[in-house]
Amino acid sequence: MASSHFGWKPLRYKDLFALSMKSISAVVLSLLAVAAPVSAQQRVFPLYTEALPVCAVGTIVNLGDIDPLVMQAIEVDRRDTGGLFVYSGSPEYALEPAITYQDSFRAGDTVRVYVYHANRAPIPLRFSIVLEPLSGPAAVDKINNVITTPSRDYFGIGRLSAFIQLCRPTPPQPLRLNVDGPTILDKDLDAMVAIPGKPEFLIHTIHEFRVVSGAVRMSVVGVEADADTIQRLPSLKIADRDKNHDRATVNGLTREITAKAPYRTSDGPRHLRLQDGVGDPWMTGRDATLDREQNYRGAYGVVFKMKFRLESPDGRHVALLLNPRAGALTGAVVEESLWKTQTGGLKTVRSASHAPSIGQGLIKEKTEGVVLGKWNPAITPEVTVYWTPPATSSTPVEMILVPYTAP
Repeated sequence: MASSHFGWKPLRYKDLFALSMKSISAVVLSLLAVAAPVSAQQRVFPLYTEALPVCAVGTIVNLGDIDPLVMQAIEVDRRDTGGLFVYSGSPEYALEPAITYQDSFRAGDTVRVYVYHANRAPIPLRFSIVLEPLSGPAAVDKINNVITTPSRDYFGIGRLSAFIQLCRPTPPQPLRLNVDGPTILDKDLDAMVAIPGKPEFLIHTIHEFRVVSGAVRMSVVGVEADADTIQRLPSLKIADRDKNHDRATVNGLTREITAKAPYRTSDGPRHLRLQDGVGDPWMTGRDATLDREQNYRGAYGVVFKMKFRLESPDGRHVALLLNPRAGALTGAVVEESLWKTQTGGLKTVRSASHAPSIGQGLIKEKTEGVVLGKWNPAITPEVTVYWTPPATSSTPVEMILVPYTAP
C-alpha cells in the first residue's frame, strides 16, 4: 500500500489491498488475536508532561483536566463537495427480503452508496445493488468499492472499512458497465450470504460509481440466499424504515472544514465539534423511497477533510485528539503534512493509522482522547487530516488541538 506516487510513508499493511477480502479478514483477526490489550495504567499518564511527548498516533490518552465543552471553539468554514451520497441503513435490521433503498440518477452523477444492514430474518439473506436503465440504455463506471465479509464484529469491520476507504487509491481505469437491462453493480457483494443468528451478521459495504450516459434506477435489495437477484427484484416491496436510523440521498461526498485563522500553541487547547447537528449541521437531502426531506445524522462514510495552519510562538508542538461524546467508536485517520525541507523548500508527506491502534480497543469515555496527529509547527506549518466515521460508531465527536512540550 505504500506508494511513492502518493507520498505515503510505509504502512503496517503495505500489501493489504493486494489480498482478497477473505485474506484481509484473516489478517485482521490474527492481529487482533495476538495484540496485547492496553492496561488502564497506560491510559492515565499526565497528558502534557508524559503522554503526548512520547506516544504514537493511535494511542488512547487520558484528557486530565481538559474539558472540550468549556474551551474556546476553532472558527472554521465548512462546505460539502463531490457528488451524491446514499446511505441505506434503515431498517438497520432486515426482517425479510425487500428493497431497502431506491433512487434514480442521471448522466454526470457521481454516487457513493453505503450499505449497512444486519440480517434479522429467520432465513439467510444476500444483499445487492441493482442498476436498471431508464428511458433507454445507460453506461456506468465503477470507480471504487470497499467490501468486508458479513461479520458479527461490527466495530472490527467498521475500523477496517474506514482504513480501506481512506487509504485505497482510486484505480486508474474504472470498470465500464453497459446497463441495457437490470445489472448487478458488484457480483462479489451479490454472492455474500448473511446467515441468521444472534448477534446478527452485518453487511457493510461502500461503492462509488458514475453515470456516464443515460439514466439509471438504483435499488439496494435483500433477497433469499438461493434466489436470483434480478428475477426476484420485480416482486420485492420497499421495506419500511425504522424510527431510529436514517436512509437518504444527500449532496456531498466530502465535508471540507478549514480553520479561519492559524492555530497558535500559545492559545492553549481549542476544540472543533463534528456532527452535533448545530455547530456542525446535519447533511440534508431526501429519502427517495418516500420522496420527503431527510437529515443524514452522523454523516457515516462521508470523509471529513480538516485543514489547519499551525504556529508556535512558544516553541511547543501540537497534537490533534479525537474525543468521543456519544459512545464507543473506532476508525482510521490519514494525515497530510506540508513539511519544510533543509533546503528551504516544501514537501507533502502522507501517512495513515488506525484510530485507535489495533490492540488499543475502542475509545468510548468522555475523559479520553485518541491521538490523530502530532506536529512541530516550525517544520509542519500546514496539516490536512482526513477522517470518516464508520456507521458502527457513535457521533458527535470533538477534535481537540493541544499544545505540548516535546522532549
